[in-house]
Amino acid sequence: MLLIAFVLGVLMSAGQNRLLRVTAVMILGNVIVTLIWVFFPMQLGETVSNINVILGAVSMIFFLLAIGFGAAAHRNWFRFFSVGILVLFLVQTIFGVMAATHHIGTQEHIMTYCYMLWLMVLSTVLLLIKNR
Repeated sequence: MLLIAFVLGVLMSAGQNRLLRVTAVMILGNVIVTLIWVFFPMQLGETVSNINVILGAVSMIFFLLAIGFGAAAHRNWFRFFSVGILVLFLVQTIFGVMAATHHIGTQEHIMTYCYMLWLMVLSTVLLLIKNR
């Protein structure tokens, strides 16, 4: 629910910046998919269901697009930070594919924490821009 409020804040901060509005919509898409995903929990040792794979992939697409549009919306150090996060995701995915499946949980956690870090930095950037 807090991310929905965050999306509204990003939309209000966007003004005429179309790329920032698209970023907010991508974050909202990720929130909606994640809220749907809550209804399909997995148990330890359970095989992965198709719905979990699909929801995970759609969620990842939304947050990758959010980071990409967020990077394009800014022309300062935040762009480089966002690209760095995307490169980290790419490296994690390559190593995850090369390694066995027992590293997928670690990869998932790193990607999730980096996305949360990106959201915190985005909020800080938007506050700094607003206070200028």
